[in-house]
Amino acid sequence: MYNKDFFNFMSRIHFHKEFHETLEKLSEIIPEKGILDATENELAQQLNTSKDRVRYILNELTKTSTPLAVKKENRYVFDYDPKEIAKAAHARAAMSNMGLSPDDFE
Repeated sequence: MYNKDFFNFMSRIHFHKEFHETLEKLSEIIPEKGILDATENELAQQLNTSKDRVRYILNELTKTSTPLAVKKENRYVFDYDPKEIAKAAHARAAMSNMGLSPDDFE
């Protein structure tokens, strides 16, 4: 199942700050079912960025320790284990209780 909060939290941890705005925009256009079948050109237009930047982000999303995306044929699947979502929610809450955010660790 796709979870926008999980995607945003984890992507902020794995990507440098310069990518956060694009990643947040991407999180908004990923369908609830978590299957994104737009081309890199279409995504670049929707995200108002370059095709190279989209390609880099999508490629890196597949390489994170807990993959944030899996490429299947001509689409990307954003499907997360509920246990991983729960762990991230607890981590986010703990960080918030300490007055921290993922941006504090760059």
